Amino acid sequence: IPGMVRLVRYFGDIGPLREVLAIWERADSLLQQMDGVAHTLDAMVQARCEDEQARRPLIAELVLLNAALTPLQQQFSDTLGAANRFMQRLLLGVMAATAVVFLGVGLVLAWGGVRRSIGYEQSLAYSEQRYELAVAGSNQSVWDYRLKSRQLFVTETLPRWLGYGAQKFDAGIPAFE
Repeated sequence: IPGMVRLVRYFGDIGPLREVLAIWERADSLLQQMDGVAHTLDAMVQARCEDEQARRPLIAELVLLNAALTPLQQQFSDTLGAANRFMQRLLLGVMAATAVVFLGVGLVLAWGGVRRSIGYEQSLAYSEQRYELAVAGSNQSVWDYRLKSRQLFVTETLPRWLGYGAQKFDAGIPAFE
């Protein structure tokens, strides 16, 4: 029962479920009538009423109520199945739309990262170009030595100033040991 209450509360206004609930209400009304007639008939049996004429209309009414209830049972089952399929399609559509939204957000974020990366690379290339122009224009020499890797980096002017060929410096420090 609590599950049905939640179902009605949250989804009772959705078309297919509204129809299921209307069938449920009609069947529930018939079941209450049936219950009342059955209690009356049970009371007669408990009182050991032998009057067949008094019981016959009650039994006929139960048969009629049962005949009215049986098609509602099938209709309820069919409509509930249709409502279930509708909800599955609805939820699948919501999940697909959510996936598309998240994909779009991911693509926008990734493109922003790519654009920033391109900007960084362009800034670095521009900075390197300015550095090389400054060093070449100043007729100065710059060198850098990395201790761990024992790599030596020098500008083209340093080997000339020291009287060496550029190939000697390409070998790094070990060439001078």
